[in-house]
Amino acid sequence: MEKTKLTLGIDLGSTSTRATLGKYPVEPNREIPSLRFSNGDFSSSIYPFDTLDPVYLCEQDDPSRKPLSAKYAFYTLVDASDELLEQYDLFKELKAGRGDELFEQRLISGLEELFTRIAYLSHAMCEDQNYEIDIISLSVPSQWTLDFEAKYKSIILKTFGHQYENRIVFVYETEALGHYLCSEQWEHNIAEVAVRILEQERGRRLCVKGKRQIYDDFNKQKRCTGPSYGGKPCWLEGVDENRQALSVCIKSQMIEEQFDAAMKLPLQLARERIEELAAIKDTSKPRVVVSGGTAKHAGLKDKLRQMCEENNIEPPLFTDQWNHVDDPMKIAKGAAYAASNRITIEEFFNRGAAIGVQRQQHAPRGNNKEGYWDNEAVFALSKERSVVWISSVTGIDHLRLVCHPFYERQPPPKKLQFYRCYDLLNLGIPTQGIWHIALSLTGCGDDMKLVMERHYTHWTKKISSAVRQAYLSALLQRRRELYPHRTSA
Repeated sequence: MEKTKLTLGIDLGSTSTRATLGKYPVEPNREIPSLRFSNGDFSSSIYPFDTLDPVYLCEQDDPSRKPLSAKYAFYTLVDASDELLEQYDLFKELKAGRGDELFEQRLISGLEELFTRIAYLSHAMCEDQNYEIDIISLSVPSQWTLDFEAKYKSIILKTFGHQYENRIVFVYETEALGHYLCSEQWEHNIAEVAVRILEQERGRRLCVKGKRQIYDDFNKQKRCTGPSYGGKPCWLEGVDENRQALSVCIKSQMIEEQFDAAMKLPLQLARERIEELAAIKDTSKPRVVVSGGTAKHAGLKDKLRQMCEENNIEPPLFTDQWNHVDDPMKIAKGAAYAASNRITIEEFFNRGAAIGVQRQQHAPRGNNKEGYWDNEAVFALSKERSVVWISSVTGIDHLRLVCHPFYERQPPPKKLQFYRCYDLLNLGIPTQGIWHIALSLTGCGDDMKLVMERHYTHWTKKISSAVRQAYLSALLQRRRELYPHRTSA
């Protein structure tokens, strides 16, 4: 009997790694094979800071050893820098280990041991039910470069097998890793305060496990403490080196001070971006879109709302409150990606970005009388190639340019799937006829620009064409500004 081919999805999280097996795309009226491992089956903690083996302990815990999230190991192995991450104490020890061959090898060993376990259990589960893994899909932060992906892929190939060389795809998170770190830095600060109180003021020395309990305890409480929670103190519990229980109370003033310290840089960046947005003088109504787990905190939401109010901008939209199938979410995905870091157009296209043309057909009757946008956009441009979009329009069809930030970084379909794209430029409702839309890139480096040319032919005769060139550099630099230039053919 032929085995059913499944896709294995892996999300390497900061605290735990999740794996799901499923059959995609879903076939109508068919039972969907789907297998999800139990929550917590794969801890993301590795232990590279000593010389003991193994580096990965599965779900076991060794209170005498210092743990590290496997996700952060890539920043040392790739020798990458990130303006936001450089500000956090959590990365100082990792940065110090760069160039240390023994330390880097232990990081690799930890990652390989983690994914070897996932590979073994995944294949075993498939064998039991006559399935086989056809594709491995890996989620990664949107700001990870090709160097990160190459290192990640090499580890997957070594643990799962080189038969997956051309069957690994990357799915890109719209939220940057820094969103998580803002929250973890707050935990780190509070835990350091708690440890200082217990060890220096009370003379109670904590073991590694006791310190981790302090972290975990605050992690559970942080959603309902800090700014906007009425001066509520926080009680944390742990154990000392003699396994004796202890507790400490962190006053609300200290909690808020550490919150402000952890969020200082991202809030400073947010204020700068909001002020830039408010300074744009045009007819648009700018909105601020906020994503990331930390953004769910009521205190942080209040600070962002206040910033918008001070700059006469409508209250921010928080993506955790939105339905991801709604069309506006596509814009939010683009905004969230844009927030991850600022890059040049050349860097943007070097990462694999592609632009396509999406149509909204307004049929007076038939299958699309509601005027839904097409599920796919026709490919028009990437760094590697370009295709002139040629199509007849009825005079009531709506067109827009959409962007897939990483289209060329995996074996792509012929068209751009709408759920992976965000809106780039509204082209309005073109005149009835056969339209040609051509996109191209000119210049290089900081001077690279995106150029659009379009003309049309009427149903029965060619009209003297008008070429419109739109320099969209500012738009791709995360501002929705359009600089038109008109010439006649």
